[in-house]
This record gives sequence, C-alpha cells and structure tokens, in this order.
Amino acid sequence: MSKNIEIEAKTLISKDEYELLISSFINENNKVFKQLNYYFCEKDISPKNSKLALRIREEGTLIEATLKLELSEGKLEINQRLSKKEYELFLNNKKFPKGEVYDYLKDNKITNPDDLVVFATLTNYRLDVKYKDSLVSIDKSEYLGHIDYEIECEASSMKLAKTLLKEFLANKKIPYKENRISKLKRVKKAI
Repeated sequence: MSKNIEIEAKTLISKDEYELLISSFINENNKVFKQLNYYFCEKDISPKNSKLALRIREEGTLIEATLKLELSEGKLEINQRLSKKEYELFLNNKKFPKGEVYDYLKDNKITNPDDLVVFATLTNYRLDVKYKDSLVSIDKSEYLGHIDYEIECEASSMKLAKTLLKEFLANKKIPYKENRISKLKRVKKAI
C-alpha cells in the first residue's frame, strides 16, 4: 500500500481549448493515454449521498485501487496495486478486491468493503505535461453520456498549484476559472 498527498488546482475548459492544448503538447514522446475508472459506493446508499471517494483505475498495465480522504489542504490517497488476475476477478464479480485498501476501509470503520458496488465508470483520456515544479494533466472525460474537458495542476501546495496553472493557461490565452468539482462529483451529479 502506498500513501501520498494529492494537491491540485483545476479548471474546466472547452473542447476547443482542450484541442488547442493537446495539439500544442502532443509529440512522439508525449502521448494521450487512456484511464478506465470504476467508482464505488455502499450498496444501500445512493451514489449522490455517498461520501466515499473510491475507485479502481486501469491505465495500461497499471491497475490500482485508490481511496481518497479529504485533508485541510488536498487529499490523502491510499493506493493498492492489483495484479492482472485480481483485476480479472473484479471484472467478473464486481466485488471490491481484498488487500490493503479493503483492510483500511474495514479497520478504520469507513465502510464494509463487502457491501460496495460499482455505480459508474468514467473513461479519461489524459496528456501529462511537466511544467516547472508541477505536473499538468489535460483531460477529456466520458461518463454516463457526458463529455467534459479539464486541466489539473499538481504541486506541493494549493497556492503553488493555482499560480502555475494560471501561468500555464495564460501562455495559451485560456482563462483560469477555479473548479472544485472532482470527476467523481461530476459523475454523481450526472446520475
């Protein structure tokens, strides 16, 4: 199990702004990659009412379960890598796999992991760009008949993330409009 703090500033962008950014930064060494996300909630709670931020993500050969917990600044991410066999078992039975995240949920009385169900999937197409002291991700997300476009900047503090994202966007004449609504919350809103 790995733990890390995720601090990111983000903004929703238009399709035209997304296409401008993709065409500016895509090259033979920097390509768009696909992420397939399965989101979970408790079986007896509506996804819209669930406070749980839990997913399994397939990104090429990397398959990972991630639990996100709110902090005063950013989120604590608890990650568990899954083997191909564990992932195939999950795809067949849609049960949350046993392991470190499962144990964390149970041990910390967050929820009973045996009562979790997949309530939605989101396919994300991402291009990552290193920018100064940050990682900028340019995303196109497809879920429940919706498509949206977003840019995220991950840095060591929220102040730095916002500053760098504003600067990055200003270089392409794209306005920064703070977005605090995560992909998961957008999926829940679309239900």
